[in-house]
Amino acid sequence: MRPGPGEYPVDADLARVSSLGVKGTATIFIRGAIRMLELRPNCECCNRDLPPDSVAARICSFECTFCADCTDGVLDGRCPNCGGELVRRPVRPAEKLAQFPASTVRNLRAGGCVRA
Repeated sequence: MRPGPGEYPVDADLARVSSLGVKGTATIFIRGAIRMLELRPNCECCNRDLPPDSVAARICSFECTFCADCTDGVLDGRCPNCGGELVRRPVRPAEKLAQFPASTVRNLRAGGCVRA
């Protein structure tokens, strides 16, 4: 199955996607739906808003989401959920948000975050 311009397979058992419309991306193979970052809307520690274009958002490999202030401060660069490294979350291009919107589900750690 080969998608045409602007078409994205979402139900194919095994789909070949050539570029996802992003210049320079490699061919990838996926099973089922196209997977992308959720772009969660807030810091799990302080509940700060982190819109999709925020350069202050940090994520771990499980996509736990925190703001730069909490990451650099109380969390010391480590996810309190998994212990993984927190890195800058990429910004999804605005023209892709209509087709691939950011999550609206807010996650908040009970009691916020404390230094370990």
